[in-house]
Amino acid sequence: MSAIYFDTRGWSAEMASKARELQEKLGILKTPQRIAEYVQEYPSVPTAGTKMKNPRNKPCPCGSGKKYKHCCLNK
Repeated sequence: MSAIYFDTRGWSAEMASKARELQEKLGILKTPQRIAEYVQEYPSVPTAGTKMKNPRNKPCPCGSGKKYKHCCLNK
């Protein structure tokens, strides 16, 4: 997905004309679409005082491939 935002408030008539020429020449922005989407900038983190729970026999979240009880649980 790509996004383009042009703030044309400060463009002169010459700049706008040149932009229209380039638009026609390159065939871009023929049918612009507005899509509103919310993206959470920062991931949610657990509140202070809570521990991440991982059952002992599940794979370790560090990505080592070992079981949690034989990897990060012993640190």
